[in-house]
Amino acid sequence: YEIIYSLEKDSSMLQTVVRMYNEGPAATRLRLTTHPLFRIGGDNNFGDNFYWMGEKGVECGTYKPGRSEYLPNRGNWIAYVDSGAAEGVLQTFPAASVPRIYAWTGTESYNVELPFNPVEANPGRCVEFPFGIGVVTGFNSLCGYDDGLLAEWFADSQEITLRLGATSPRRL
Repeated sequence: YEIIYSLEKDSSMLQTVVRMYNEGPAATRLRLTTHPLFRIGGDNNFGDNFYWMGEKGVECGTYKPGRSEYLPNRGNWIAYVDSGAAEGVLQTFPAASVPRIYAWTGTESYNVELPFNPVEANPGRCVEFPFGIGVVTGFNSLCGYDDGLLAEWFADSQEITLRLGATSPRRL
């Protein structure tokens, strides 16, 4: 296999393509699962939550030590945010290629894996699994992401505010 990384000017997203080859004599199904490990903000605690488009819209996976579960996915992004540090990691991917996500929480780190659907590859051919990963700053949670724009609702005793951010200055 090979991994291709690319950056767009003024973007905080690292675009990644994992290219896997069928070097065998017969057609086979190739599959990729990403395995990032996080300690956003430098620790593990109950402020570390992940967000994704699930069956009920944007869903929040709260920090839960010992978590090990697959969850239905209906979107093209997943974000892990440390609410105390106002930092996070955003992953993007083709929605049809990742019908579920895998969430795991250990004592020293945590992750959300992207188990891509298997793809048939003929002998000598390759398949590509594209995804992006980027840094999110200034957010304590997320209520949505689309086409480079991030959104967060927050409220105080006087008002409810929608904050927008972007993975590229050209998006605002």
